[in-house]
Amino acid sequence: MNPTPRHFAFRGERKYVHGTDMYMDVIRAFEEAGFGPLKDALSMKILHKTTRQLDLHLFGPGEALEKPDGVMVEAVTKVGGKPVVAWYVESDREVADQRPYPEQEIRSKCEIDGARISLREDTGFEPIEVISSMATHINTLNIPPGDKKWVFTRLDIRRPLRAGDASDIDIEIVKNMNNAMTKSSIVVSGEALGDIFFSLAEM
Repeated sequence: MNPTPRHFAFRGERKYVHGTDMYMDVIRAFEEAGFGPLKDALSMKILHKTTRQLDLHLFGPGEALEKPDGVMVEAVTKVGGKPVVAWYVESDREVADQRPYPEQEIRSKCEIDGARISLREDTGFEPIEVISSMATHINTLNIPPGDKKWVFTRLDIRRPLRAGDASDIDIEIVKNMNNAMTKSSIVVSGEALGDIFFSLAEM
């Protein structure tokens, strides 16, 4: 399949394409290709930090998978029991836009209990924006990054996020891998939805 140019903007003060936007583009791309609404488990891995626009290589059910060189992001799910794969490759196009991401509006409404952070009200943000911000915050509080930053690098969920998931969330660090990578559980409205992974990186 021929690659499709995708458009991203940097979030807040970041100078790299953020995982929240990658997740939302993955869902959008699958639906634009006629594979949605998605129902099965989804895994998204951010393999490398990217500072440029991305091109999408999308393979539907039954298509022969031809992994391109230089994959930056990989997302896998199933449609009709068959794998659907999205691979993103960095292009030479610059990211020209910056969009606000006032995460304090999310974090100010959260409660902290050790390695767990909880939210019980709607903040007006998308579920992935809320989950990522909460997870970043609890990692930073529990394992101070020093001159580095905790960066969202992987998401494994049993089903795609829904609009109603944004207002009743618990995130808890369940595994700390040598203070360099963490795994945190995601629970929405009492449902164990999956895990989000963060890595400590120089930015």
